[in-house]
Parts: sequence; C-alpha cells; structure tokens
Amino acid sequence: MGSNGDSQDWLEDDVSVETSRPRLKRPRMYKVIILNDDYTPMDFVVTILERFFAMDRETATRIMLQVHTRGSGVC
Repeated sequence: MGSNGDSQDWLEDDVSVETSRPRLKRPRMYKVIILNDDYTPMDFVVTILERFFAMDRETATRIMLQVHTRGSGVC
C-alpha cells in the first residue's frame, strides 16, 4: 500500500454529489367552519356561500340548514 495521500485519492475520485430540487406540493385548501348564531339571517348565509364559496343554491342551502340544526358546519 502507498502513502496516505495515494490511498485516499481513489476515494475522492469516485465520490460525486448530486443536488436535487425539493419536490413541491400544492398547499391544502383551508376548511372554513361556520357557526350558528341568532343574528345572521339564513338567506344572507346562503348568499355568502354562493358568492364567495362558488356553491350552487342547493348546496349552500343544505350547508346552511346543517349549521342551523347542528350548530356548526364545514365548507
């Protein structure tokens, strides 16, 4: 065997470092919890769900009634 410098030269020649890019995922969407109260009219809740959450009237009404009867709902 040769000197220390000779024996380690082959180790350095065979080593390669490959950088990789991190894999990015789309972030999860937020879940909005709606709570029932005694002040907000039901029609207003349906309108908000239609306008800002892009729901059709049937889906918005179903969620509004669920919130009204159970106390909360997720959209």
